[in-house]
Amino acid sequence: MVRLRTLNESAKLRFKTKLRSVLRQDTRRGSTFKMLHHYFNLLEFIDRDDENLAEFIPSASENKKLKVLLTTLELIQSVSMQLQPDGVTLWEVCVLFDALLKEMPALKRYLGATGSIVASPDFESACVKIQSDKQNPISRQEKAACQRFLREPQNEVNLQGSSQQGFAASVLKKARLDVARATYGLDLHSLLPISLEMVLCLRVNECYWGAETIHQCLD
Repeated sequence: MVRLRTLNESAKLRFKTKLRSVLRQDTRRGSTFKMLHHYFNLLEFIDRDDENLAEFIPSASENKKLKVLLTTLELIQSVSMQLQPDGVTLWEVCVLFDALLKEMPALKRYLGATGSIVASPDFESACVKIQSDKQNPISRQEKAACQRFLREPQNEVNLQGSSQQGFAASVLKKARLDVARATYGLDLHSLLPISLEMVLCLRVNECYWGAETIHQCLD
């Protein structure tokens, strides 16, 4: 890559492709994967008979090994990109890492359930079991690890509210949910929360408009 940045070699490359060797001071490659990927994109355009480059170009056997390495790094890169969004759960991370470990068992020391990056194996194991929604028994150690996040169950209507207003709000909330269940039945579960909220809002406030008002809004 260094040799391809010289004036003569860069000029030769320009006649064959728009790809360029990345200048170190302009951009630093973030990973070995990007470096190898860029190398193989340029390889077909590199003149192997050029005396200035011949001794620096890897042999066919070396390129074959580099290709295997690139294929392996593509798997890691795919998992890495999948972990970037904010909404990724511990269960999804566990599934991705388990699949990666099947392909590359050597990474178990780093990505396994007891790997060096796991701060609390019992806590993460409990979270994965809960998020996977399976009836897997949680061990005593796992229960102790997530004990601080335990929330006491609450009744649908709290009759011992701190004020009459809180009690009334709870009763009305329960009544609205009962109306929704009676009105929409099984369709209630197929609605998105925001759609259900909009429908119920229109239903509760229907006394504020009539057919004439709706026609005016549509017009």
